[in-house]
Amino acid sequence: MDISGEIVSVGNGVTRIRPGDRVLGFCRSTSATINDSAQGAFQNYTVLREEPTSIITSSGVSFPEASVFPLAIMAASSALFDKAQLGLQLPKQPARPFSGKAVIIWGGSSSVGWCIIQLAVAAGYEAYTTASTHNHSLMRKLGATQARDYKDASVIQAMVDELAGKTLVGAVAIGKEELQKSV
Repeated sequence: MDISGEIVSVGNGVTRIRPGDRVLGFCRSTSATINDSAQGAFQNYTVLREEPTSIITSSGVSFPEASVFPLAIMAASSALFDKAQLGLQLPKQPARPFSGKAVIIWGGSSSVGWCIIQLAVAAGYEAYTTASTHNHSLMRKLGATQARDYKDASVIQAMVDELAGKTLVGAVAIGKEELQKSV
């Protein structure tokens, strides 16, 4: 379902994307309402809808690297905003100001974790995350308020202390095994 590549041509009415653009997208061929093999990912040419397609803005991102983001964004969005999950308020442009509410992201340095941090911050939530120490500055660059080493024996108590006075609206665990080892 995830795809990345270069646009060869566009249909009538498509204004945001042009031939030659490097893009990533989410194929719809396997959805319950679409049964169109032209919209599948595993072929030389794929028909993508404009709305689930994004331009890859950095020339330093390879097609294989970019191809992980459609599913990561979908998983992150579902975890944060789906009513069956955390059901949080949606992000807006520009980003909402911090609401005093916080989300814990256990495994922030994964592709899904990157997306959850950025979406949570855009929706007005403070993001508290875990990652290896060498990824802490990246986590803060993505918008996390604090990053803690998930291998640190005192990580849970440190997060409890940091969240004092905040309203915790939920937690998302990526790599559940690591969380279970820490608890």
